[in-house]
Order: sequence, then structure tokens, then C-alpha cells
Amino acid sequence: MSETEFAELFDLSHVKDEFVRKRFIKLAYRFRDILATHESHLGACEVVQQTINTGNAPPTKSRPYNVPHVLRDVLKEKVDTLLEAGIIEEGDGPSAAPVIFVKKENGEYCMAVDYRKLNKDSVKDRYSLPLIRDLLDRMANNRCFSVMDFISGFYRVPVDPSD
Repeated sequence: MSETEFAELFDLSHVKDEFVRKRFIKLAYRFRDILATHESHLGACEVVQQTINTGNAPPTKSRPYNVPHVLRDVLKEKVDTLLEAGIIEEGDGPSAAPVIFVKKENGEYCMAVDYRKLNKDSVKDRYSLPLIRDLLDRMANNRCFSVMDFISGFYRVPVDPSD
């Protein structure tokens, strides 16, 4: 894919400065091997695995929620995509959580997993987040900001198989 074709994947209509737009395209093209443009192209973090510390709590298992008939094909497609990409695998372990669908602004449906029971049993991390005011102060002298939407970022860090 050429740099021009790659640039067409991004909506840069809000970037008024042509120099900034060109620099972004060059930078994104340079790192195109780590930028996913489709759910099936997701990579995975190879540096760390997520652990889930539930202390002595038994595994949580919830019954599936009812999926409306009109969304069953969407569910199958999403699950098949995640299976093909190696993000999920079939299993019959002691834990289970139901899926829900959230309708996005563009009319598509986003599949999410209801992990509230697991979250309730999980031992909370004790990492303190930085204060927003401190972050804004550190950015005060910068002139160019960008936002990137990490496609399905939740799937990028694998869970330790023992969890």
C-alpha cells in the first residue's frame, strides 16, 4: 500500500495545517506495521500478560443474557472474527461472563462483556493516577496534539492463561 493510499484511511479533515498533516501521514506510514486498520489485524502486547487477582474468591460464572434475534448474526460474526484473529478461544473453564451489545452512533453494534461480577471479586490495584491539572500543566507549552483511537485496545494485552 502506498503512502497516499494509507493516508486515505485517516480522517484528517480537522487538521488545518498542511505541514502537520503531512508529518502525521509520514509518521503513521513509517509505523504502519503496528497500526491496525481492521479488527482482524490486531496485534498483541508481547511484553506483559494481564493477571487477575481474585484472592480466595471462587470463579465467577454468569448465565448468558438473551440476545435479540436480530443481533444473533452480529454476535456470530463478532465471535468468528475474534476467534480467527486469535483474540479469544473456545473453552469450558469454570468462569463465564455474558456479552451485551451497545449501539454506536454510526448504527453499528459494539460487543462488550459484562465483567461486573469478576470486577467485584478482583483485588484492586493500588496505582494512583496522575492529577489532570498536573498533566495539563506539563502540556502547556505544546502546540500540536493528537488523539488516536486504539481499535479494540482492550484485546491487545493477553490474560495470563492461569487466570
